[in-house]
Amino acid sequence: VSGGGFSPTNLLLDVATLTGSSDVTISGLTTWDDGTMSGTGTTFANGGIDFTGYANRVINRDVEHSGTRTWTASGSIPGTGTFTHQAGTLTMSTRFFMDSPFVNNATVIVDFVTPDLIGFDTVFNEGTFQIVDGIFRMDDVSSSTVGSYSIDSGATLLIRDDYAFNGGTISGAGTLELDGSDFDIFGGTINPQILNLVSGTTFDASGGAVSIAGATSIDSSSSLRISTASSFNPAGTFV
Repeated sequence: VSGGGFSPTNLLLDVATLTGSSDVTISGLTTWDDGTMSGTGTTFANGGIDFTGYANRVINRDVEHSGTRTWTASGSIPGTGTFTHQAGTLTMSTRFFMDSPFVNNATVIVDFVTPDLIGFDTVFNEGTFQIVDGIFRMDDVSSSTVGSYSIDSGATLLIRDDYAFNGGTISGAGTLELDGSDFDIFGGTINPQILNLVSGTTFDASGGAVSIAGATSIDSSSSLRISTASSFNPAGTFV
């Protein structure tokens, strides 16, 4: 698609490629069964995107998603384009991994039929993530001052890369696990039920407010640093 915008009511992408320099704006549902989006233009999926089942989906152009949808995708979704969830509630209910940068400006709910794992390579959150069950894994997190993560009992937020936490909240009755990361707190509020530091993680509380209601677990290769600038309240036990 080049030389002018393209604005269909609905779009079905199935074993095909949408490419070009022009923007594509879909007012209704985008059904992405299989195939690639590429090119320098942006896809505006204003009626939401339906990701269902295992398929070869590649995101090589910027995609902006609006709408309330439930994804049941599986497998890996590679690509270099940025996927932005702009408005509505997006529920993810099956195991998959997304390589493309993911921006959340609205609400994302991780709620499995059977508890499992969803992974993202890069996340920038200025909205809300609600992790109802299973594991939500982030391999790279961009700093934000307003985003929130809510972790329900039995669920886990797993962060596997360095994170400068400048604001926002990580809270709930679940577990925050940091795996091999430098987690630096400069602001905001962190109060999960359980905190696990593993695989050489450094948890540096130099600002903000940290309160752990349950157990704080630190393996032999990890460390916890606390400065007077931070409010650190471990109400539970250290393991």
